Amino acid sequence: MGRNNSQPSSSNDDKNLAPAQHGSSLGNRKTLNLLECNKLKNLVSSLVSFRSLMTLEVSRCHELEYLVTPSIANSMKQLKRMTIIDCKNIKIIACKGEEGEKKIEFKQLRSLRLQWLPSLNSFSPRNYSINFPHMDELIVKECPKLEIFSDGEIHAPELKKVCQTGYDKGHWEVDLNTTIKKLNAEKGDTLEELGSLRWKLANLWAPVSDEVYECHLEFDRLLIQGVLKS
Repeated sequence: MGRNNSQPSSSNDDKNLAPAQHGSSLGNRKTLNLLECNKLKNLVSSLVSFRSLMTLEVSRCHELEYLVTPSIANSMKQLKRMTIIDCKNIKIIACKGEEGEKKIEFKQLRSLRLQWLPSLNSFSPRNYSINFPHMDELIVKECPKLEIFSDGEIHAPELKKVCQTGYDKGHWEVDLNTTIKKLNAEKGDTLEELGSLRWKLANLWAPVSDEVYECHLEFDRLLIQGVLKS
């Protein structure tokens, strides 16, 4: 990890943030960027302090299994922005804590972004309570297994919408879990529509002569900006 606060951290050896290497430098660090730390499993270490951390960004750490324990989360008292992007194996953000420790609180967190996390199925373990007293921005995109945010009590009084980008108007349906379910349902409908469109286009472009042609249509993303009307 570099000494410059603006430099991303990258390591191919650490399974967590080893205190011998990072403990002295993390205590006063305000921004932590973890990029392509290929063997990083979590941020757990009893000798590492995140007391001054305000911004945490994690991306392309594909061996990450979870991010923090409840005690680590509760120690991030200054954290205002957290972004987790493109981590293939992470299933949960905050894992189970010690016996009797079933509360997760990010006191100052205002913005949370979860994007391109194909294995993520929950923010926290079953029956854990979550407190986000100041969070007013939540972006969730391409997290197909995240059917609900958490099945424990969620306290986020300032959160009024869930966005899929930083620019859309957002969605809200009764509460956070209902909103996540609704977004997943709408995405499923969109994928079904794209499948139907692919079939229609394949038939539209089918050859009318006796010659044989093959047409392979593969859609990862489809943007239709205008429709010609006859």
